[in-house]
Amino acid sequence: MDQKAITTNVVTAVVTAIVMGGLAWATGVFNAGSDALDEAQIKAVVEQVLIRDTGATYAASLASIDVSIGSINTSIIAIKDDIDDLEDSVGLLAGE
Repeated sequence: MDQKAITTNVVTAVVTAIVMGGLAWATGVFNAGSDALDEAQIKAVVEQVLIRDTGATYAASLASIDVSIGSINTSIIAIKDDIDDLEDSVGLLAGE
């Protein structure tokens, strides 16, 4: 390739980059994402979008599930204790 063709390609690339960058800046492409970085705006969107069909938010649903799991765990422990007592009673009856 001769020097003139290389120079023409480089100049064309630089001019294209400047024109495209100017158009992107003018249309607000570079600033479009900065609005989404506002924490209050993100929270508002999450509160509006993350709502279940029942009207409860996902955070409230997760808290409810957490309470339910705690209750289930307590019930399982009580049932396990009852089974252990039954096993002991059956062992005593079988030994007589």
